[in-house]
Amino acid sequence: MSQPFISVVMPVYNAGDYLDSSVRSLLQQTFSDFELILVNDASSDNSGNIADRLAREDTRIRVIHKEVNAGSSLARNTGLEYVVGRYVFFMDADDVVDDTLFDQIVRSLEKNPAQAVVFGLIEEYYDAEDRLHHCVPVSCGKDQVLDSQEALRREVIFLEEKTLYGYVWNKCYDTAYLRKYQVLFEVAPLNEDFLFNVQAFMEMERVNLLSSTPYHYKKRIDGSLTNRFVPAYFELHYKRVRLLYEQYQYWGLLDDQVRRILANIYVRYIFSALQRNCDPRASMSHADRKRFLAELYEQPLFNDLISFSHGSSRLVRLMAAWLKKHRTGLCLMGGRGIYIVKNKLPMVFAKAKQSR
Repeated sequence: MSQPFISVVMPVYNAGDYLDSSVRSLLQQTFSDFELILVNDASSDNSGNIADRLAREDTRIRVIHKEVNAGSSLARNTGLEYVVGRYVFFMDADDVVDDTLFDQIVRSLEKNPAQAVVFGLIEEYYDAEDRLHHCVPVSCGKDQVLDSQEALRREVIFLEEKTLYGYVWNKCYDTAYLRKYQVLFEVAPLNEDFLFNVQAFMEMERVNLLSSTPYHYKKRIDGSLTNRFVPAYFELHYKRVRLLYEQYQYWGLLDDQVRRILANIYVRYIFSALQRNCDPRASMSHADRKRFLAELYEQPLFNDLISFSHGSSRLVRLMAAWLKKHRTGLCLMGGRGIYIVKNKLPMVFAKAKQSR
């Protein structure tokens, strides 16, 4: 097989209901010089059979069957070992892309060779009956060529503010660059994509931003929105804020603007943790939740950032004010209110998150 321009790595685990449509959206690309590597991560449904059938239908598809399920991070690393394309794109097996995505990427790289291309997405929210409820486009804002390290690094915090930094499936990466710096996925719940990008962007010099939103991120929400509970939620997101803080320290660009954006993100994570602390699976009493905040008030990162938070919305400004003044009762009441809305009106909650 001659070297394709793009290699697509898709981890597949029990995605039988969505895999066919996901792959079809790739096969319909107007730019056809790509390969697709499906990594079947020991699926227990018919995903493996579907993958094999698709490979028989199109020679650009290769299937790797893993005998033991190890998670999407290690499945992606496995796929990376087989990549031969100049650029690599990671895609989830339950999402779809517009048929012009690769064309847009290639045209961007022809004009401005870069180590990564970043594009926007459309968040598609599906209800418990798998019906599309509403869509939220998330865009980089405008087409840009970030052709110096400083320009690139200054833009990262704005990508994170829009939630576009942490994802891997809204980016196409230079394969040789990833291999030079040995960038791989770590096994880390919730943060594996973010950790990958912290590594990947650390020494990058050129990145292209596209204003389009060709990736369709399908978010399926059940009736209660509590089907997944992560006990270490706050610790994982605290690490995310700290790593970005440290990345900007390393770059020598940790100014007040960066601190302000990080502070607003941090405030939202704190209140997200407070509502999760109300979940019975957290096994936290009222005293435990008060202790959580008391310990938070003592954190060096909290004290460095909280004064910079002025809120990106009225709600975040209010929450930041409570935290600044250590208004523990109001913070706990706010967390409880968010928990009630999230569980009783999950779609209202999902929409409200977009106006933060």
